Amino acid sequence: MEGNIGWGVAGVLIAGLLNGSFVVPMKKMGGWHWESSWLVFSTVGLLIVPWATAWLTVPHLGTLLLGSPRVEVAKVLLSEFSTVPS
Repeated sequence: MEGNIGWGVAGVLIAGLLNGSFVVPMKKMGGWHWESSWLVFSTVGLLIVPWATAWLTVPHLGTLLLGSPRVEVAKVLLSEFSTVPS
């Protein structure tokens, strides 16, 4: 348990750095409409970074996803986190 606190602190520091640095590229995008820049930011932040993180941190990610029930994977991919009575 003691070794995990270092990873937690590192995660918080990285998250703070990323959260504070999101405006840096906006200075270079002076001619862009804000919708275009947020489309790029959203694509990177909501698709590329999470999949890259999962690929780097989860061993055999493809095998895991292929071995999981398709309905459950679809719910996660579609962010369908509603509570359904069983």
